[in-house]
Amino acid sequence: MMFSIVIPVYQSHTTLARCLDSLKTVASAECEIIIVDSSPGDKSEGIIKRFTQFKLIRSPNRLLMHHARNLGAQNAIGKILVFSDPDCVIDDRWLGELEASFQAGYKVVGGSILCHPGGNMKMAAHIIKFWKWLPGRGKGIITDLATANFAIDRAVFDQVGGFQGDLFVGDTELSLRLRDNGHELYFNPNAKVYHIHEHTFASLLRERYIRGNDHICMLALHEQWGLFKSLLFITAVPLLVVWMLSRTIKACWQSHLFLDFLKSIHIIILADVVSIGGGIRGRLKDIFSRVRCLYR
Repeated sequence: MMFSIVIPVYQSHTTLARCLDSLKTVASAECEIIIVDSSPGDKSEGIIKRFTQFKLIRSPNRLLMHHARNLGAQNAIGKILVFSDPDCVIDDRWLGELEASFQAGYKVVGGSILCHPGGNMKMAAHIIKFWKWLPGRGKGIITDLATANFAIDRAVFDQVGGFQGDLFVGDTELSLRLRDNGHELYFNPNAKVYHIHEHTFASLLRERYIRGNDHICMLALHEQWGLFKSLLFITAVPLLVVWMLSRTIKACWQSHLFLDFLKSIHIIILADVVSIGGGIRGRLKDIFSRVRCLYR
């Protein structure tokens, strides 16, 4: 079974060496590593060139992460496309666990995302971003997967058209399209990667706001929300915060991270509120646009 692992790189020089060093052990005749670098300057390129066994695709223009993943996939020769990020360190058993899931018949597979060792701020960021893919979740079908730890049969990837490259939440959007086309998404918690977090408090909230806006706009377009559903989303904000908090608590409890959750609960609540605020911004723009159309 031939694998092609694609890593998109943009200004990733502070974490990239740790990521690529962890990938050295899986590079072989049956597993190619493709790095798609669109960084300005040569810091990232200089790190990549130390790993001569990896294939480098260099873009002179900046590529958004999902555009870079599509480019890597176009140049891949593997039957299975595997995606991760330049701020992830892979576990030694990662690829073997993914392969076992494909041999069991699954076509779209993801694994657990753990926090690379760090302080409370790093763990808070990790819980906020990756609560759904913590290792305490059992094996089974899941609604969506994150590209930090994502593998897909090449034929299925080509069938659905790859990632929508201009979306921040392109992995969630691809997951929706896969399910629309009848494909199950399988979660194997034993296929582990460790995510390195370098967020400041401000950058975390900014990222949550952008992602919240992108996610709700994408969901509204996919489900064809009307004016009523957009208004319902805005008025349901208090309930949404409680719902988001409750699902995070459950995931942390299953993964023995409840004490970490309690230590950072103020950051988690604020980040959830900011994420919903990003979604509200998108819905208000849509509502105002619809209202203007009515009075023209």
